[in-house]
Amino acid sequence: MPTYEYFCPKCDNEIEIEHSIKESVTPICDKCKTEMKRNISGGTGFVLKDFGWPGKDIKEKRDKGLHSLEMEKRQKDNHDPIKRQ
Repeated sequence: MPTYEYFCPKCDNEIEIEHSIKESVTPICDKCKTEMKRNISGGTGFVLKDFGWPGKDIKEKRDKGLHSLEMEKRQKDNHDPIKRQ
């Protein structure tokens, strides 16, 4: 169940209430008895660490691996005296 932040526009009191998204909640401030407003926050700051999504990591590593193998093969082919003729 999500947690929502509410603030009092009169006295700046803040509270958190856990309730369903379907519930209509209008809390009353304990300090001044004013109707509280829901605080719209900027989110949780969702950050992916390292390379991000696992699927992307696997593809990048695979592509990098294939590229490295291809480059090694080309270097070997170019330095092979038999194939240069």
